[in-house]
Parts: sequence; structure tokens; C-alpha cells
Amino acid sequence: LQLVDVSTLSGLNKTTTHRLLQALQSEELLDRNPGTGAYRLGSAMMALGVQALSSNDLRLRARPLLKRLAEETGETATLEVAIDDTMLILDEVSSKHVVGASGNVGTRWPIHATSTGKAYIAFELDGTLRLRPQLSSLTAHTITRLDVLEKQLGDIRRRGFAETVD
Repeated sequence: LQLVDVSTLSGLNKTTTHRLLQALQSEELLDRNPGTGAYRLGSAMMALGVQALSSNDLRLRARPLLKRLAEETGETATLEVAIDDTMLILDEVSSKHVVGASGNVGTRWPIHATSTGKAYIAFELDGTLRLRPQLSSLTAHTITRLDVLEKQLGDIRRRGFAETVD
């Protein structure tokens, strides 16, 4: 992101934003591309992310279950958590297929475009999730209309599982 983007998104003026970005850069939490001026995550921030993932109790406890699920189904098994209208992959055990789904730990996908996300939406108990009226498309097969997604969620509730074939 550029300085103006961060300033706009944060609602802070450019001077304050620049000072904060400089402070984060000095701690290696951000890096700045000298050619474009764009900011990106720095090495210290990435190290924090890796440390957080490796020490996550949920991830450690779920790993044996993911391994068993991948083995029994022959498919990739992922541990994901909902963050706003996305699903964050915390852990993954790949299938034995030569060509298989792989999302990479740390990746966030639109919640409506993944089987895990669809299952979460279908069985969400507190009803706090609000999807945008226009859903983003990842592939030519991604559902982008709420009415079509609602029908699929009903099918998921009846079957007890979700799948995404893209």
C-alpha cells in the first residue's frame, strides 16, 4: 500500500500516517519498496505471525484430527477460522492427489467461496455474519449472487456438509 492508501483507510492525515509508518518500519514491522514507495509486511511482522501460528493451541490440538480426516477422505483437510467475511487457514494437511486443493497456511479467502466458509455460514448459530450484496468471484464457478448462495446453504444444512468444486 502507498502512504495515501494507508492515510485514507486509517482516516489519519498524511503527516501522522507517515510518522507511524516510519516507526513501524524502524522496528522492521513494515518494509518499504524504494522504487515504488509501497509498504508491505516486514520481517519482524512475519516472524510474529509464524510464532503465533506455531504456538496456537487450537492448531496443535486439531492437527491429529486433520491428519485423520485427510487420510480417511483422501482430500486436503484444513483448519480455518472466520474473520469478518473471510476464512483464515490456520493449518492444512494436503491430500495424496497429484493435483489437489491447497490454500497455504495464513491465506484468507472470501467466506462464500470455500467449502469451510459455506459450512460456517450454513450452521452459524449467532446470526452475526452479514454478507455483502455483491459477492466477489475467485473463479468462473464462484457463486456471486446471494439468492443462489442461500439455496446452496439450504442444501448444505440438509446434507450436513459443504463442498466447493472449482
